[in-house]
Amino acid sequence: MGIDDKMKSAFEKRAGKAKEWAGDVTNNKRLKAQGKGQQASANVKQAIEGVKDEVRERTDDAGDRAADTFGDASDAVSDNAEKLKDRLDR
Repeated sequence: MGIDDKMKSAFEKRAGKAKEWAGDVTNNKRLKAQGKGQQASANVKQAIEGVKDEVRERTDDAGDRAADTFGDASDAVSDNAEKLKDRLDR
């Protein structure tokens, strides 16, 4: 989750909390419900962004492991090719 998204979600959550409080103080059920809905929306957005972050991290890690594995295999092939060339040159 980018910092902008985090700030937007945090602001949306606080705005919802303020609406809920204002609705409670004024006995305005509609405003209170809007506030709760806004908070729920912010929570869902945060959860989705958290899942996106986790997927990004895991795919980055998998990509790094694959690159390491293929790099090791490539090094082994190069080493074996050099050894074979040395044997053939003798």
